[in-house]
Amino acid sequence: MRPRVVTLGVLLLVVSAALLPAQAQGPCGPAHTVVQGDTLFSIARRCGLTVSQILAANPGIFDPNRIQIGQRIVLPQPGVTPSPLPAPGFYVVRAGDTLFSIARRFGVTVSALLAVNPQIGDPNVILEGQVLIIPPPGSFPPTPTSTPIIPTPTPTGTPSPTPPPQDGIVVQVLLHFVALGAGDLGCGDAVVAVPRQIAPTRAPLTAALEEVLGTGASVAGRPDLYSALGQSTLQVEGIDLVGDTAIVRLVGSYQIGGVCDEPRVQAQLERTVLQFAAVRQAVIFINGTRLEDLLGAQG
Repeated sequence: MRPRVVTLGVLLLVVSAALLPAQAQGPCGPAHTVVQGDTLFSIARRCGLTVSQILAANPGIFDPNRIQIGQRIVLPQPGVTPSPLPAPGFYVVRAGDTLFSIARRFGVTVSALLAVNPQIGDPNVILEGQVLIIPPPGSFPPTPTSTPIIPTPTPTGTPSPTPPPQDGIVVQVLLHFVALGAGDLGCGDAVVAVPRQIAPTRAPLTAALEEVLGTGASVAGRPDLYSALGQSTLQVEGIDLVGDTAIVRLVGSYQIGGVCDEPRVQAQLERTVLQFAAVRQAVIFINGTRLEDLLGAQG
């Protein structure tokens, strides 16, 4: 009788296991490290996914046609919402720092630091006070790209930006200024988008910022608008696009008219940057200081 009891128990265990819901598992695991010859299309086909699904799980991939050997790509699993790679961080160089010591401190490689900080001409020379982008540990970040950034569609009633720039075709961008006492921003203001045509360029984001920075306190043809940046003489030192984060570096004299100008400056700059489809986050530095810290220090 005992053997029959054991056999029946084993049978019940097997049947019970068969009735349990199976854990969905993709054929390629939760992540893939890019090797020679890989493309997003080949990875997607091999892993039973679509390119769109991979892009949704990897917001740091700006150009789906450009992935790098060694880059770690998150692969969404059936029925599981993927956790995208973390956004980059920032570090201000201190006395005695080297790229090697900074890389070791944040758990990344010197090559990864150089990939997202193209302004470093000599890896043996970094300056105290210099702002570095720190890529997420464990990932090989995409190199900042010079691919044109195209404005997103605008609300009904505002002229839509034009397609990518081509020879002989003007580009339309949106400049952002302040309508005093017309909303709920800061001291009761509103930000107004003003369409502006610029010369053909492959860098419309830079051009849009330069237009805003070059406008005085009053806006020509719009006496109802004001620029909180009009008292400053700032210039665009550089813009890096890391994933969907635009790192904007401005230099020059920065002056504002009072505490009410702080939210106005921030809104003007950020909304001018965020009008572009490739950008979801704007990180702005003025003379090496992050904008949020600069405004807080002046408040």
